[in-house]
This record gives sequence, structure tokens and C-alpha cells, in this order.
Amino acid sequence: MKKIFFLLLIFPLTLFSQTHEITSLPNIFTYKGEELRTILKANQSIVKISDVEINAIIKTLDGRKEEKNKLIDKIQKSIPVDKDGKPIGKANPEFIGQYNAIVTEVSDSILELLGEKRFRQFRRLIIDDQEKKNAESVRKALEARKRKK
Repeated sequence: MKKIFFLLLIFPLTLFSQTHEITSLPNIFTYKGEELRTILKANQSIVKISDVEINAIIKTLDGRKEEKNKLIDKIQKSIPVDKDGKPIGKANPEFIGQYNAIVTEVSDSILELLGEKRFRQFRRLIIDDQEKKNAESVRKALEARKRKK
């Protein structure tokens, strides 16, 4: 009886937890406007986004980029360092929260512009591109290490 009660309690919780999806765009500010345009145009079969929508996304990013850069400077300056310049503490959580709020606002704006389905496709495309860049960086680092030996 207890097992059945437990299952009846857990089952709805798992259903509710699956409906929540992350709507943040990881590393979206690492892209320059034309680079993002090129990626989206090259992947039209994955994400169908019009030129007007691409321009709106780039405008949204560019509109918040300066504010984001100022916050990153504040975050970096808020990290305590020792006399040798090595970090000995963490950044100010208030600045990190402000930075996360900017990323969330930009992500929400893009979600509103594209709709949920195309936003998920766009987000997957960004994540895949970041993974490809990371893999390329690792490959180059390994090749450089082999050359040194």
C-alpha cells in the first residue's frame, strides 16, 4: 500500500518537472551579429528564421552588449586577489545576478520573437555550435602539445 501511495505521489511530480524547460541561451553574447547571421543562414534547414527576425535578434543582442560588458568588468574587479594577483575569493553575487538577469531578458525577448518551437531549435543550434567550437579548441590544443614533444 505504501509503495502505491509513493508511486502516486512521485508520478505527478515527474510529470510537472518534465514540463519545465530551460529558456536561457548559453553564451549568446559570444556571437557578433554577422557571425550569428552566417550560422543561421547556413542552418536554414534546422531553424527557419527570416531576415527580419535575424535582424531583430542581432538588435536585441547589440542593445544589451554594452551593459553586459560593463557588468563583466565589475564582476572581474570584484574578485579579491592576493599580492601575487591570484584570485582568493568569489565575485560579487549581486553582479552575477545582474548578468544572469540580462541573459534571461535577452533569451525571453528571443523566445517571444520566435515562439517556443523555433526558440528550442535556435537554442539547440547555438549549443551545437558552441560544442563544435570547444571540440575544435581542444583538438588544436592537443595538436600543439604533440608538436612540443
